[in-house]
Amino acid sequence: MTWQQLDRWLLNVIFRRSRIFKVRLSDCCDEFGNSFGSGGSHFFVRALAQGTTDEAVCGYLRSYYAKHPIRSFNETIGHDIDDQAGGQYFCPWEQDRVRPLARFANSHKAGPTPEKALERIVRRLLGVLDEIRSRGFRQYSILDGFPRVIEIVDRSERRRYIVRDGQHRAAAISHLKYETLWVSYDADHWIRSLPYRISSRLAGNGRFGNLSPRVVREDAVDEWPHVREGRVKREEALAYFHAMFGDLGDATE
Repeated sequence: MTWQQLDRWLLNVIFRRSRIFKVRLSDCCDEFGNSFGSGGSHFFVRALAQGTTDEAVCGYLRSYYAKHPIRSFNETIGHDIDDQAGGQYFCPWEQDRVRPLARFANSHKAGPTPEKALERIVRRLLGVLDEIRSRGFRQYSILDGFPRVIEIVDRSERRRYIVRDGQHRAAAISHLKYETLWVSYDADHWIRSLPYRISSRLAGNGRFGNLSPRVVREDAVDEWPHVREGRVKREEALAYFHAMFGDLGDATE
């Protein structure tokens, strides 16, 4: 346990309960649009549906990662945006966070995935599943027990929640037929309490928070950071949004 985790738990569970809220698993997805819930399209959910042994899950994920390598922004929308960042990975609604594709070499989010990383991913997923099976999913009793999300809203006011952190838990409870999940906004996750901020500043550390948005609205595309800064055109940003999420109604109707 760290002081940051304890401070966050106290805020979420005792002092600022409004920081956490309940969502339907079927309204949750990852940043590539893969959905959670018992019938979700997320590769972890589908891997667990094949069986909960190392062999079954590893076999499914090995095939999935081989077929779904990480794609650059240019590859995702199908043309070159005429910016150096186009050959890298970024979401147009997030400030900065332009990352080379090599950063995903050992990630659980996309391929290509070496065997050593695959073994680690499978151990983590099955370990989370086994823990929830044996102890239940008591989020309030777990430090950092609330997955972090970014809310997305399309032009028709349909909403989904990108699970920024907590995909293993979301997949495990999807497999176990849970229907809802308590979450917090990714932006709120990094906000510290006033006593913590004061003590940290006195200790010479005054940096807090991050640049993650709480809500991404399709109709506010002109205000998305990479559009506002001129890195991508609004049409390119919207093309990326639709390539990732399609019709948000598909997840809830």
